[in-house]
Amino acid sequence: MIKKPVRIAPHDKKHFGHIMHTLIKDQLFDPKHPELKSEMNEQLKFVINGEWTYLFDSNENFLNDSARLIEDEEKLLSDSNGKSSIFNR
Repeated sequence: MIKKPVRIAPHDKKHFGHIMHTLIKDQLFDPKHPELKSEMNEQLKFVINGEWTYLFDSNENFLNDSARLIEDEEKLLSDSNGKSSIFNR
């Protein structure tokens, strides 16, 4: 099966970001660790501004595994090994 990129019609990024945030805000990870809370707030700004989405990758391909279960914040931090963003895959 050939995967085709998703094409999104021209749109207002802020409006798109507001819709995305409204749809996902109740399902977002609410970290307790200060470093994770800060990182999550930064990522959320991108979503709200329409600059980042949990639905598509940078090549406009639909993400089949966009949800991520985080059960151990300390393990997430240790596994990140200094990545620029803890929440990127």
